Amino acid sequence: MWCATQLVTDAEQTADSTIRAYQRARAKLCAGDAAAARAGFAAILPQMKTRYRNDGLRFIDFARSYFYALLASGQADEARRFLTDAEQGWTPASAERLFWKGDYAGSFAAYVADDGSVQRSPDEQAAHELDPHVAAAAAALRAGKPGAAVADMRAVSDGASLYVLMLGNLYAQRRDWPNAFRTWVTAADAGPSQPALEFYVLDRWNISALEMLYYYRMHAPH
Repeated sequence: MWCATQLVTDAEQTADSTIRAYQRARAKLCAGDAAAARAGFAAILPQMKTRYRNDGLRFIDFARSYFYALLASGQADEARRFLTDAEQGWTPASAERLFWKGDYAGSFAAYVADDGSVQRSPDEQAAHELDPHVAAAAAALRAGKPGAAVADMRAVSDGASLYVLMLGNLYAQRRDWPNAFRTWVTAADAGPSQPALEFYVLDRWNISALEMLYYYRMHAPH
């Protein structure tokens, strides 16, 4: 589950000892040995913070993987501290607050309102229209049909973190925890569809997915 998608740094060909140590720890996480993965990531945390904190991609890949290892090995307090530091001041928007209060249709509508904020090229943005499957999912939720909403969101072709997060939330609404967690990992790992220079940053929905993982790992049945 924690390796639902391959991260760029996973397959990097390098002689850098820190990155290779990351890859070994990541392999342990993907093999299900969360405790060994956590120890491996923790050993290189100082180097990652000093050498790679402003690198963008490598530190973000490391941060997500270390956070997953902390969650998977039951280190809830450390996972919270690490995620808060990595977020650099993120705060929940109305969509997250509504979801945690159980207003699922209201939360979904708030996420739909974010559609225009998805990173696109100017030409793509000018031509963009809301995917009809997203609108259909919103209507299904308002009608009390979460199963139909899941089917609609699964038909959305855009893999942007926003839409994947919304699908994960629908699974969580139905208490389908395996699919919810796997989908949130995919949302957290989703990169921008429109390349932006060489610096990679987490968008708001990547972080929202990480927060969903934390919140429900701590509160939902395992």
